[in-house]
Amino acid sequence: MWRLVLVVALLCLGSEAHISCKNEKDEDVDWYILYKFPEIKDKLNGGDYIYIDSKGNEKNSKPINDKDSFLANTLKPILTNPPGCGFISYNDQPPTGSSVSDKMGHSKGVVMLDKTHLVWLLHSTPNFPSKRDTNDFYPVEGLKFGQTFICVTLPHTANGAIVKHLQFINAYVFDHQPDGFPNNVKVTKNKLQPSLNTNDQSQLYGDLKTAGGVELKHFYKKTSKYGLVGDLYVTIAKELQDDLYVQTWGRQFCRDFTYCPTNGHKVFNVEDIDTQNIGKWNRVNDHSKWCVPTNNNKHWICIADSNRAVSQYERPGGALCIKNEKAAETFRGFVVKTVENCPPTEASSSGSSTKRKADTNSQGSSSHSAPVKIGKT
Repeated sequence: MWRLVLVVALLCLGSEAHISCKNEKDEDVDWYILYKFPEIKDKLNGGDYIYIDSKGNEKNSKPINDKDSFLANTLKPILTNPPGCGFISYNDQPPTGSSVSDKMGHSKGVVMLDKTHLVWLLHSTPNFPSKRDTNDFYPVEGLKFGQTFICVTLPHTANGAIVKHLQFINAYVFDHQPDGFPNNVKVTKNKLQPSLNTNDQSQLYGDLKTAGGVELKHFYKKTSKYGLVGDLYVTIAKELQDDLYVQTWGRQFCRDFTYCPTNGHKVFNVEDIDTQNIGKWNRVNDHSKWCVPTNNNKHWICIADSNRAVSQYERPGGALCIKNEKAAETFRGFVVKTVENCPPTEASSSGSSTKRKADTNSQGSSSHSAPVKIGKT
């Protein structure tokens, strides 16, 4: 088992390697978002994805599991294991095969740090990174469904805020390096210590900026069986002051209905994704977690950890949001057909015990209320 000691500052002492998010050319980039396509026979390749950054969006030229892909280039400090570089890999569905308690966060990501910068890669893929190997770092099973990734390059001074975030979401740490720690913070039983309780917090987000000065917000949610309290996306909608389109795991057991309070901001479940020129798919083929304001004048896009379900409301989780007009516009553009309509009052997610079974039909049929066409806002 992993030795349970962690460098909180994760310093790449003595290393000349420069840590940054990387593109396919292995060039430094301030941030990016990847939206990986699901694998759909004769329609979509599960290794393909759309890449979005400050310059716009484009389709990949190399598959996501290629040794020279965005992910492989970004994760070289882990995959090639240069001397002295530090990192945390956390995943509630770890490649080690360990059984993870539901008290741990439904969260997945990698944090790397050197003397000047920090890289945070938040994603939705189980068993990732599968190995410290550039030729075998992406799990085969990770190709089947849609997944999202967001990578941000941050100044080194952000390390305290990121560690605190991981403590709030109760991240399950399955791999880390090096052994030794400053600031009296360590990992015990795959968990960052000391643990922090979000239910004691009045503010459930923090503000950051990338190394290039782009605005970020990172959210962590409370835990409760009531959606009004435990739904990550209700928390985000309240802070961003807008209704949200939300995509989460379409086959989630007891997936919650669209949230439509009498007073407050709505949270609409996304039913279909359409990338216009590349392909489209139904939510049952998509394991990604993301949300975007319905208002065209709100330029936030959030990549998240949690699904919209009662079982998830009772678990910790979080999200990383970036303010970029082009990225927000791109994700709103994916939601071009339908979202789930507001349910009957008795099926509202604001505390009702009403649940629905998992949507497992591969053709996308489901028991939820009828979709509604999206209008411009």
